[in-house]
Amino acid sequence: MVTLSLKAAGQSMLKDEKIKETILKAMDLTYNFEFDEADEVISEVKSAYPTHPAYNFLKAMNLYWKMYYFNTFKENSPEYLKYLEAALQQAQARITKNNKDPEGVFFSLAIYSSLAQYHSQMKETMKAVSNAKKTYEYVKTGFNLKDVFNEFYFTTGLYDFYVEQFPETHPVFRPFMVFFSAGGKEKGIKELEIAAANSLFSKIEANHYLANIFLRYQNTPEKAIKYTDLLTTKYPNNLYFLARHIESLLGTGEYSESEKFSLTLRNSGKKIL
Repeated sequence: MVTLSLKAAGQSMLKDEKIKETILKAMDLTYNFEFDEADEVISEVKSAYPTHPAYNFLKAMNLYWKMYYFNTFKENSPEYLKYLEAALQQAQARITKNNKDPEGVFFSLAIYSSLAQYHSQMKETMKAVSNAKKTYEYVKTGFNLKDVFNEFYFTTGLYDFYVEQFPETHPVFRPFMVFFSAGGKEKGIKELEIAAANSLFSKIEANHYLANIFLRYQNTPEKAIKYTDLLTTKYPNNLYFLARHIESLLGTGEYSESEKFSLTLRNSGKKIL
């Protein structure tokens, strides 16, 4: 139920360069697994934009990586879902005011996608499917908002690539793809590259997905290593990114480098998929 006033719901941060710097700083800390420090910076977002969904979304994102690192999904899931619900309420309030509001659409999309991922991890299939359907509706809206908000290059890029790749990887689903708009793998990669260079909230994930695409589907580790090297260099504490970098190094024949990083991963004592 939306309880925010429509006036408050209209706060936009698209032209606020100072808050963008704060958000990037918070995200850098999150992705480098400096969770407490990230929380301190995220609080600055709430002070500047108390009714914007960015604060609660960033809190949820920080907590998700923390749960992932410490394997505390059971203990922290209620808090994680609380942040996502609060962010969704704020995003939906924006859409109530303007159903094409770029920030409202993007955060609704990102939150439903996060919920779909969470429920899938928890083996709650029906909840995962329900949230995935809602995600798709906002993805479609975002097709025409890329030039307004760069974040949509990420979501559209993912859609355009995977709507073609998925039925190739899982042929059993091919007959169902008739219900989805056509995409294109090369087009999707180009859109993800734009997001990796220019987006705010999606920049790091765009780099991550490009690395996975080149590793898993394009069989071109020499292209993937550009992204895994960037991520590992910038976020040396992120063991997930480190594992992808090791894959890239092995794929390009850099065995001595991969052995060095493998030792770091092994000494962490963490099980990284």
